[in-house]
Amino acid sequence: SVSAFQSTDTLEIGDVSSDIRSKVVPLKEKDWTVCIYMCGTDLETEGACATADILEMLAADIPEDVNILMMTGGTKQWNPFADDKAAIENGVIQEGAYVTPDSEHTQVYRIEDDKMNLVYTYDDNMDMGDVCTLATFLELALYYAPAEHLMVNLWNHGGGPLSGMELDENTENIISVPEYAAFAEALFKARGDKTDILGFDACLIGNLEIALNVAPYADYFLASAEVESGSGWAYEWMSVFSEAYNENRTAAATEVAQRIIDIY
Repeated sequence: SVSAFQSTDTLEIGDVSSDIRSKVVPLKEKDWTVCIYMCGTDLETEGACATADILEMLAADIPEDVNILMMTGGTKQWNPFADDKAAIENGVIQEGAYVTPDSEHTQVYRIEDDKMNLVYTYDDNMDMGDVCTLATFLELALYYAPAEHLMVNLWNHGGGPLSGMELDENTENIISVPEYAAFAEALFKARGDKTDILGFDACLIGNLEIALNVAPYADYFLASAEVESGSGWAYEWMSVFSEAYNENRTAAATEVAQRIIDIY
């Protein structure tokens, strides 16, 4: 299967729609924005793995000067085992902190004050295996949550340089390596600067072919050469930002990436 987006020469990250501008008020510029492309796929429907990581984000200590944005989609059912109830009973999160994403619509949430806050709901259930959907997410992120430092993390299956990453359970489409390279270039042009970290919470993405494709557009490339567990990274790594602020400084990209590796 291939993405609906065929040409890597025309991908652009431009301005958000007038509807978004009328409904979403931009935040003040902060130190970091972390964008998580949460394509739940069968990992969510069969094991609630995406939900498990969202609950870890809600339990992490995230300071006010860091934006955590998450686009949800690509799965038939979110939180099929109601893991949020167990997390509330165990005192991991507060009641009402977790919001079950809409399986019929693509949505963007912000993790703030230890809870999920809905930023925007798109009219369609967009194909998360289409690189244009990823570009749409970053259009909203750059408009809504400007920051000096940016991390973009793709959460999903990975199949290495031949298969690509981000399998949408509904469409069975997947983003190819050339398409992702086109996205990285478009993001570089939109920001006028390299992305601090391009991360992949997925199997088999840490290889030379993908690294060389994104090297001109990012400072750091963070991915596993081996297979990962279903739930992937341990998202308490996000507390690294608060630890840095407690020392009156901003967390460096190397510090963030190293913390992810160490905890995983």
